[in-house]
Order: sequence, then C-alpha cells, then structure tokens
Amino acid sequence: MLLYLSLLIGPLCVLSINQSRPSYRWGYFESHISARLANGVFGGGAAKTFTVQKRSECTTLCMRLGPESCVSVSFNSAELICEVYDKTTDDDSNTSPVASEGWEYLNPKFGPPQKPIIWEAKSPHRNTIEVSWAPDVDGGFEQTITLDIKLQNADDSTYVTKLTVTNPEYLVNVTTILTDLVENLFYTLRFTSTNTRTVGINNASVTVDVQTFSDGFTCERWKSEGSLTSGTYTIDPDGNGPVTSFDVDCDMTFDPPLTIVHHSIEGRSSQLGPSHSGYYYRSLSYSPATTDHVVALVDKASHCHQFRKFECHGVGNTGSGTDQSDRDGAYQFWGAYFAGGSPVSKCLCGKYSACRNGRSDCACMANDVVWRESAGYLQEKVVLPIVNTRISDIDGTNEMGFETLGPVVCSSWPEGREHPLGMENSLIADSALSASNTDSSSQCTVTNGRVGSAFDAAWCPPAANLDTDQWFQVDLGKVMVVTKVATQGQAGPSNRWVTKYSLLFSNLSYTNFECYTSGNGTCKVFNGNWDGDAVRTNYLRPAGTGRYIRFNPKAWNTHISLRAEVYGFEAGYTNTSDIPTGQSVTLTCPTGTWLDIQDAFYGDESQNCRATQKNAIKAVKTPCQQRSTCTVTSGTSLFGDPCSSVSSKYMWITYKCVSILSSCYEYYMHGFTYSGPFEIDPDGPNNGVGPFIVECDMTSTPPGKTLIHHNRESESGTISGHENCAGSGYTATVTYYGVTLTTHIPPFMNTVGACSQFGKYRCNAASGVGTTCTWAKDRGGTQIPYWAGGNANHKCACGVAGTCDNGRTDCSCNQNDNAERVDQGYFTDKSLLPVSFIHVGDTGDASEWGRYTFGPLECEPALPSCTEWKRFTSTSGTYWVDPDGGGGVDAFQVQCDMSTNPPTATFSHDHEARTHVSGYDPALSYSATLTYDDASVEQVATYVDYVGESCTQHVKYECYHSVISVNNGTLNYAAWYDRNGQVAQFWPGGDPDGVPFNCACSQNGTCASSAHNCNCDLNDSTWRADEGDVTDPSYLPVSKVEFGDTGGGEEGYHTVGPLVCRG
Repeated sequence: MLLYLSLLIGPLCVLSINQSRPSYRWGYFESHISARLANGVFGGGAAKTFTVQKRSECTTLCMRLGPESCVSVSFNSAELICEVYDKTTDDDSNTSPVASEGWEYLNPKFGPPQKPIIWEAKSPHRNTIEVSWAPDVDGGFEQTITLDIKLQNADDSTYVTKLTVTNPEYLVNVTTILTDLVENLFYTLRFTSTNTRTVGINNASVTVDVQTFSDGFTCERWKSEGSLTSGTYTIDPDGNGPVTSFDVDCDMTFDPPLTIVHHSIEGRSSQLGPSHSGYYYRSLSYSPATTDHVVALVDKASHCHQFRKFECHGVGNTGSGTDQSDRDGAYQFWGAYFAGGSPVSKCLCGKYSACRNGRSDCACMANDVVWRESAGYLQEKVVLPIVNTRISDIDGTNEMGFETLGPVVCSSWPEGREHPLGMENSLIADSALSASNTDSSSQCTVTNGRVGSAFDAAWCPPAANLDTDQWFQVDLGKVMVVTKVATQGQAGPSNRWVTKYSLLFSNLSYTNFECYTSGNGTCKVFNGNWDGDAVRTNYLRPAGTGRYIRFNPKAWNTHISLRAEVYGFEAGYTNTSDIPTGQSVTLTCPTGTWLDIQDAFYGDESQNCRATQKNAIKAVKTPCQQRSTCTVTSGTSLFGDPCSSVSSKYMWITYKCVSILSSCYEYYMHGFTYSGPFEIDPDGPNNGVGPFIVECDMTSTPPGKTLIHHNRESESGTISGHENCAGSGYTATVTYYGVTLTTHIPPFMNTVGACSQFGKYRCNAASGVGTTCTWAKDRGGTQIPYWAGGNANHKCACGVAGTCDNGRTDCSCNQNDNAERVDQGYFTDKSLLPVSFIHVGDTGDASEWGRYTFGPLECEPALPSCTEWKRFTSTSGTYWVDPDGGGGVDAFQVQCDMSTNPPTATFSHDHEARTHVSGYDPALSYSATLTYDDASVEQVATYVDYVGESCTQHVKYECYHSVISVNNGTLNYAAWYDRNGQVAQFWPGGDPDGVPFNCACSQNGTCASSAHNCNCDLNDSTWRADEGDVTDPSYLPVSKVEFGDTGGGEEGYHTVGPLVCRG
C-alpha cells in the first residue's frame, strides 16, 4: 500500500511525494541557522557532501535520502555544498551544538515517542493488578506500546510481556487487568512506546511499582479451598490493610457463602415502654469483631445488609425520632428514614405508597393504639454497620414497642439483569455499527445487521471478501457484560446465512480484540443459523466483557449474511465526567434498579480544594438515593463552598445501579433471612412494568413465600339489607397495596410456583354462594363461577370434599336456613388470582346476613433448579423451577430425582415410546413433534442454558431398507430438529462439525459399510440402527424428528428419550 505524504519545505513550498518506503511527514524539519552537532556525522565517518545550487535543494536531498540516511543537513552558501548528518539535538544529550550556517534538523516533536501516561495502578482483588494508562504522542511514526511485568527486585531480563498494542489512539484511556499473580508481592510494570523511526531514539519507557492485594481469608475463599461446614472462621477482608483479622460466622450452605457478624442485642427485644420519657437508646456491640472490623468487611464486600423491625403501639415518628445511627454514630446525617427507606421515603412501603394502613410514609406513623410494624433492610455501605438505635414517643401509658435487629450479613449481589442491549429496538445507534467490508447493495448495509430488520436484508460483505477474516462490530457504548447473543440470516430470495461464527471482545475500537474461548483455551466456534429467518441464540457461560463485540463468521451458506442482537447488562460502577459549577448531570438507572451513590467530589483537585467527602456524598444521596433517575447541579448551593478563592470548581459522582431482585427466594439466596417487606421486579430491568412491593415470608419451606396484601383482609362487618342477587347487591373492591392487577400481577405469576388466596363466607339464611348471589371477580374483572375451594360443578370446597352441611353437594350456606354456616377454602387458579371484587346478595330479610374475609395472595417460590430444591427436601417429585429468575421465560414444573448427586432433572415428552414408521416413502414425509410434559421447548432450553450442569438426550433409529441420507448427506430422508426448530446437520452421536449427516459409527469406524457414514445408509434387507446422544447444549432439547423411505417393504422404528440434566 502506498503512502501519500505532504512535507513542508521551507516556509512556503509544499511538495507531495509518493513513496512506498519510510519517509518524513509534514512538518518534520525545522531550520536552525545558528547551531549543529559537532560529532554527528553519518556512519561514524566524515560527512557526506553534495554540490547543490541553493538551500532548498539541500533540504530536498535529505528528504529523498530518507530517515535511514539523513536526519539533518548543513548548507554552505559560499561553497554551495550540502553536508549530510545523521544525528540531531535529541540524540546526543552530552554533545554541545556548534555554530553552523543553514543547519536543518528533524523536528524533535516528530522524533522519539513519549512514554505512556499512567493514571492509576492498583490491586483491587487478590492476585490482580489493574492499571489505567493512556498513550502519549507517537513521534509522528507508527507506534507500538508494550506492557511488561516482573517482580520488583528481579533482574530486568525477567520481564514478561503481557500486552502489545499497535497504534493506540492518543490519550485514549485504557484499563488493563493482569491476573494470576501472587498476592501480597511487589511487582514492577514497564510500559514502553516504540515507534518506527529508523535512526536515533525511537522508544521511551515508564515504570510503576504495585503491591498485589492480599485479602487473607474471606468466607468465600475458605469455601473455595474446601471448607464446606458452616461455623466460625477467621477472616481478614482488607488483606495487607491496617485492620487485623477477626472471627465471623460463615454460612457455607449458600453459594457463595454468607459472612455474618453478630452483635450484642440481636433478635427481638423485650417490651420497650410505656412511660419512658425522651429517647430510648440501644447500643450494638460487635464481638469478637470491632466496629472497625465490620467497616472493613462492608467496604470490601460486594453487598451487605442489616435488618431492623419496630413493632409499634401508639408510637409514631418512625424514620425521624425512631431511627438508627450510621457507622460513625451519627443520627440522620444521611437523612431521616427507617431501615429499608431512603432520603426520599421514610420506609420502603412509603416508596410505593403501599403501607398496610394506607399510609405513604411508614405504617407506624399512624401513631394509633393498634399494633403495627415498620421493617426493612439497610443496604447502604456508607451507613453500615448500625452502632446505635433509638426509639422516641414511648412516654404515654399506651405507647410501647418491640425492636428486632439482625446481624450484618455480607454476600454477593447480581451485577445486573440480562436484557437486550439495543440492536432490535435501535437503542444502539446506527453509528455504533461497523464491519470489515460491506457490499454496496442497499440490502447489505451495516444498519441491516439488526435482528428483526427487513426480512430480506442483513449485513453482508462483497463477494470478493468471502473469507474468515470478515467481521461485524457493535459498539455497546460502554463496557458491558454480555451473556447471550442471537443471530439471523438473510431471508427472502437471497436465503443465505452464517452457520458458524466466533465472538471477539475489546475495550478499544479497532485494537486488542480477544476471542471468546472454549474451556480448552481455543476460540469458541458457535453454531449459527440453518435458514435465513429463524433467530438462533447462544449463551455465553461464563459471560463475555467488553465495549466492542465482533461477530466473526467462520462458515456460511452461499454468502455471509448476518443479523444480530446482544444481551447482557452494565457492570460495575459509573463515573461521571467533571461537571463544572453551574452545569448539571442526570444519573439514570434501568427500570428495576436503583441508584446507590458511592462517592462524590466538589472542588478543584489541582488546587487542593475539596468538600469533605462524607458531606459531598450526602449532598448527592439526598436527591438521588434509591431513585431510578435524578438530576444534580454542580455548585455551592448543593455542596457549600469549600474554598471561596478558587473559581474553577467542579463535581464528579460515582454511582452504581443496584438490581432489584426478581423474587423473595432470590433475596433469600443472598442472605435476606428475616421476613418483611421487599421490592421485587419479576420481569427484570427495562422490561414490562417495573418493581413493586410484597411481603416475603422467609420462614416458609422453602423460604421465600410471597404475600401481596390488600384492604379486605379483616372480616367484614355484617352485611344485611341487600337482597338483590343480580349484580346490584352489596359490592366492594379489593385494593392491593402498591400493585396494579392488570400490569404487575401477570409477570409475577409467571415467576412463582403454586398460588392461593383464602376466601371465607359466614352466613345466616343467605344462599347463592358461588352462583348468583355471593361471588368474587378475578383479577381481570370477570365473575368466578364458584367460591373459594370449589369448582364449576361443586361450588364450594365442602362440595368438592363431600363435607357440606346436610349432605349438600355445592355449599353449606346454600342450605338457606336460619342457622349460621361457613363456606371457606382457597382460590388456586393462577390465571384468575387474585380476586378483585366481592358481591353479596340474599341478605334482605330480617334474619339474613353475611360476612366475608379474603386473605392475602400467597405464592410459593419457584426455585432455580432441582439442586436448589434439594437444599430443603430429599423427596423426589415434581417441583416448580424458574431457571432464568425473571429473565422472561415463565416458571414451569420438572421431575427431580433427589437420589442422585447432584439431583437429576428429567423432561419427558409424548414420543418416548418406540414408534413404528411405515408407509412414508418421500423424504421427511413422516413427522413427530415432541411435546414436553409441563414445559415448552423454550422453557426446557432455559433449564439447559442456566442451571443444567450436563444434559443429554438419546435418539435412535432402527431401519430396514430405510436410509437416513443418500450420497453421504446430499439428500436427507431422516432429520432431527434442535430447540430453534432448525434441522441439525449430523445424526445424534455424530460430529456436529463433520460431513453432513454423519452418524456415531463414522466416528469410530464401525459403520456397516465404509462407503457410508451411517449404518442405515447401506439400505439393505437387514435390521440396523443408528443412535447416539445429543450433548451440545445449544441443540437441546430435540423438538421434532422426521423420516421417509419407509414405503413398499421398507420400515423403521424411532425412539427419542427424555432430556436428562444433572443439576
């Protein structure tokens, strides 16, 4: 490739030259009439001289010689001689220039490269160094930067190169993470910039020393090294930091384990009050740990929480007078709120205006002589641990309460929730899409490379570029965790697609891409599509990470044609830029997450001007904490003025989007073991309707029963004087706290197991229960044709059980006599629940009356897997599971065999029996679609992808003069279909990457004929069989089988086993 370069010759003349060898660029020469180097002659000998007519010819001569031979020249006007030198003022620091006429030399700005800039080098985790750096100027040449590492005191010969980057962008910040180091050792990192300058200095280096972090032992590390029994362990969370080791409880039954620090007043207190004037203070003593120990643990942990509940009787001021201190002992520094609340809502129920007594702050704020409670978890790391609590307003004779305090519990936390990152819905802009090459056709542009784009369009390179070096790139805008990708081909007349591809990730736009690897360290090749329209998904386990993702086609049908979607979430913390005084920034988190302010700054660091860190964090927390979005304006009105003499102040904010979990059981999995109010988001962030509030019962078996409360849970008053049964009798609406039935409930129902709602009707001479007079409506507003526990034929629970009064077969109340009777039971149809309305009639006569009660909606949890169920039961059976935890696929039932370790999940279907195939001669004319028990193909695939440790499904075809394929795959008479409904290109047991429709026998050379790749393809009058297991999870489960060549004395039998997964 030829380089077209413009060079400056003197002050006015511009020369364009075409050279294929290294040459100077524009502005490389400067004129210095007064000085040159005394000893800088080319090649170590005498200066080369040339006769010229004028000084400009001397300069031109040097440029033509190039940097290999000429770096500086001197023109003698008297003798018209040009002397050529090879040294410049940058090359010999100990050489003094001497006077010389008309000397010109290479501009030092375009000579040696500058050393990279190291912004920060730290060890955030054990065995890891993270360094943030940026390239400086490249000297005007091609530049390569290398990163080498060695032990600090080792010889330089021991440096090992860890990173090589070619032509990085000037001052573009890069973060490089070095792993697999030894903890608590000092290392030296050396960055070297080397350019292609052929003479003189062409490199510059900078070094930095970093000590790797040592975290001693955490509960997680104890478990990873084989300690599986729960109990007391010694940990040292800050490693080589100043805090000494201490003892904690490690609950190893959780994965990862819980770290628990107990204190002196844990649990439910004795009665506090009445008649106690002023504040009632309680202090927490953490033993054997100190508060400093707990602070170090909280600061290093991914997530920590502490439970507090106050049962109140005539006590108000929850969140103001009745509150808790932070780790420094300060009350209300971060705002006036109770555990679970925030500066914008005193209690969690207040955030959703859903407190049990209808309040929008805290239930106890009613301040009445009724026993109520306020409860929640503190989850803000800057607050934890609680060191003091106080209770006010217990001075009256009817004012009293009980306080419950939990230990500090630290655990892992989901970094985010998987969701589409924006290809199909265009949240990713067209400008973020690029490719190695793109065909000029309007149907092949990069903007067509989106899943769901035009039916007959896709990204496709020109025909001249159909090779495995092509790529389609998506800029995700920031570093994201990628958990899944989806691809389509190009449908319509073109009908072409990519069958195999690899994925590459980078944080730099066009450099330093690394492929996503298989377990053996090689680049993983994913199965692509088998037609132009169907969407095929592939899961990344473990997830990939990067800002840029490239799809690199490895094989294709007819032509490379690709449409793509990327799934994942944003990881880690977000830092704003520096926001000058008077300007604003909006912080935004996806629906289903909330803002957690980690750090804030206001001032000017260069002038040692800064607001106190704690005050700065507080200033931002007040308008932002636990919201999904907020706008903050930089200025003294928010932060105060830390230094009035400095005019160039600015702010920056560090925040994290904390995921709201999808279910009560998911909270339990992260150590939330106290029952109380929780916010859940069943359909995940950026999907559906967002979070809402529920009560989680953590004492149920398994833990995590969900209760949704309403305003009709107490027995109603006596209903009389409403004789009409035609819909105009007594009516009442059931209002659920913080929940909209038509929007929140459907996605919630899709993530839980069995649900029920208690209903009770007490009557005297009031009939028509479950029919015309007394009935309820479902969540959609439709009358339910029976009462709680009944069905369409037997209207009440006693009718179903045969236990109604007087031998009735419908309801006891329908005896309609002057006697008090009861009909009660549970509504259990998830598609109807919860009830939304009650109608009562036939209470018009003097002796007729009725009273009703509805309990809260109660739903059992759907656990992720059989393995999780085994924590609570050893009985094999059918269990509700939700492997993706609110990822969009409904919960379903699966058969769990608890006798194996790990337990085995079995997915049976309707075609497991050995089935005869005869009378179907055309290819693929016989078809059997598999219907799985209690689950769709998509649901079964979710189990395989999310929780199945190893999954297999056996397929067998017994044949008599019946082939699987002819001409070794040229024409298929038999086929099986994967989870996406696409025809697999091999027979089970064969090689997915082998020749078309090879069978297991071709892998070990045992086929009936060496001329064929399957036994059945011999096509003779002998019973033969081809069988094997499908083990690649991207194909499972099998969705359909098809056969042919079974007419006129030809026949076969197919057997498709259940899908079996361990885990």
